[in-house]
Amino acid sequence: MRIVNVIDIHSGVIDEIESFIIFDETEQDPVAKQEIVDKAEKLFIEKAIKIGMSSEDGESYLDDGNYDNMNGGEVLIVWSNVNY
Repeated sequence: MRIVNVIDIHSGVIDEIESFIIFDETEQDPVAKQEIVDKAEKLFIEKAIKIGMSSEDGESYLDDGNYDNMNGGEVLIVWSNVNY
C-alpha cells in the first residue's frame, strides 16, 4: 500500500496533512491509480495557488513536490509506503 500525502506547513509547523491511499489492488489498475494521483496533485496545486503560486507554475512545482512562498507558507506532496 502506498500513500500520497499533501502537507500544509505554516511558519515551520505542519498545519494539515491530507492523504490519498493507493491500496495494493489499486496499484494493479493504472486508471484507478491515476485518478487518485490526479486528486492529490490537484489538491497540491490548489493549496499552492492559495498561498501565492501562479497557476502557470503548477506543473513545475509539482515535479519538485514542494512549493515554498518564502513567507512562512509551504505545501509538499510526498509519497510514502505502508509496511504491514
